Amino acid sequence: MYRLEKNGSKVAIFLGDIQVSSWFDVIYKDGLLSDESEYYIARKNNRVAIFKVVHQVTSKRVSDWFKSIDPTGLVKNQSKYYVARNSKYYFLFREDSREPLAKSERYISISGLVDGRSKYFVCQLDDGVALFSEDNFKEPISPLFRNIYATEVLANELEYYIAVRVEDCAEFAIYSVKDKEPRSQWFDLIYTDVGLFKKQSKYYIAYKDGQEAIFSIEDKDNPISLFWKDVSKEGLVSGTSDYYVAANKQGFLAIFHKDDKENPKSQWLWNIRTDKGLLQNESPYYLADNGKRDVVFHIDDPHTIVADSSTPNYVLIVKGYYNIDQTRTAKSFKRTSCS
Repeated sequence: MYRLEKNGSKVAIFLGDIQVSSWFDVIYKDGLLSDESEYYIARKNNRVAIFKVVHQVTSKRVSDWFKSIDPTGLVKNQSKYYVARNSKYYFLFREDSREPLAKSERYISISGLVDGRSKYFVCQLDDGVALFSEDNFKEPISPLFRNIYATEVLANELEYYIAVRVEDCAEFAIYSVKDKEPRSQWFDLIYTDVGLFKKQSKYYIAYKDGQEAIFSIEDKDNPISLFWKDVSKEGLVSGTSDYYVAANKQGFLAIFHKDDKENPKSQWLWNIRTDKGLLQNESPYYLADNGKRDVVFHIDDPHTIVADSSTPNYVLIVKGYYNIDQTRTAKSFKRTSCS
């Protein structure tokens, strides 16, 4: 096992009785001393460099000396890349060369290429932020933007990312790594916590001029829904149903189907529960508040109350465990709790 030994203010790496490294001011535990790789970072005279253990018993320096080096990537055995910084620039390097692959005065992401999750990285250039690929370090695969949110791309989970431009105010659009053309309109906000960016569906919610609408990534010009005061994340966008709930300016709610944005499939109601029933694909029923009590409707008949808060098991009817006639469904025999 490799270990650190001290000699006054200096430290060195030993393997048994064999001294593997020179004496340095600091040797960091990332890499070799954490059994992650054969690399380690050492500090001397306020500068750091990466070293590699050769034949287990000696070391060679594989980088130049820098102000700082991030251990992500090469040192942690995640990839052959690392990011280093001097007093002015950030640099991206590959282990086999001391010529930088990229350079920035402000930022080079360690997520993606460097941490080994994808072939992409984000770099701040003089005129804006761009997305790059390992396939071509000289030419970005995106236009230049004010900012880029590419968490899913860098993690190799999705081809889409959010770009930000600023004219009178910040605007957001969806782009793909496959080309430089926008895959959405420009909006005041695009929600990334549900739907497309969570790999739940091909749908996303966009916000513009104080209203929200649902769009499909397959058609940027024709929204699935009208613009409303609010549209539900549950249901269509989260991938559990073909239905969604919209709120009008007065605050009333109605259910819509993805193929008909003009005509609601329910009455306009005080409240509609989106966490159970129809929007969760549990049953064809939904639970609503008509201003007087909890009521249950079937999606095919928005005007007939089939159960209410006085009906035994009315919530379990909505969740698909009981039929309207109080007989148990096949689903009820699989229940393990009374939730």
